[in-house]
Amino acid sequence: DLTDSAWRGVRSGILEAVGAIRDPRAASVLHAALDSDLRDYDVVRSTTEALGKLGDDAATEHLVRLATEDGPTRLAVLDGLGYLKRVEAARVLADEVAQPHTRATSKRLLRALSDVGNSWAWTRSIRLSALPYGDEVREIAARALVEAFVRFDGDLRASASNALMVVDHPGTPTLVTQVMALASEELLADLETLQARYADNPLRKDRRKK
Repeated sequence: DLTDSAWRGVRSGILEAVGAIRDPRAASVLHAALDSDLRDYDVVRSTTEALGKLGDDAATEHLVRLATEDGPTRLAVLDGLGYLKRVEAARVLADEVAQPHTRATSKRLLRALSDVGNSWAWTRSIRLSALPYGDEVREIAARALVEAFVRFDGDLRASASNALMVVDHPGTPTLVTQVMALASEELLADLETLQARYADNPLRKDRRKK
């Protein structure tokens, strides 16, 4: 017999597989799961990711509602919301990362922003690259991440920097320059390092090799 932890892993794995194939026939099951008494964090996150990958209007409405209403699954939904490649998801995550949270939750939100604005996904996926709002999604994510970089310190500032490399929006240098004027000496040094890192983005180099 599998332990509870093992069963959670199995359920999460099945949901991830459902999301990977993007079969719309699974939508009703995913919607029902999120509206049930399901509370396991990892399973809720995996269900969110699977439904987000479907990316239709019904998925968007459902996930945005769960992510913005108080409830026991809200943080898990936010954690997986980056897989919903829609403007609405980017805006919710941008608003949420600006709110006070534990450092662990803030780090998850930064990762979700990097997911929603992931440059590789938006430029290399035939499905996503054909959508008209990819640049807007990435710009929203980049702006929120620059603001988070300024607001956070330590490992969270490093996480924001890493996420900005993943999003790789061309407007990032301008966003960074705009906040430099009011920056402290310490922050200014970090912003200059961020500018240099973005200009020589290692992830961009990796993408060019493939």
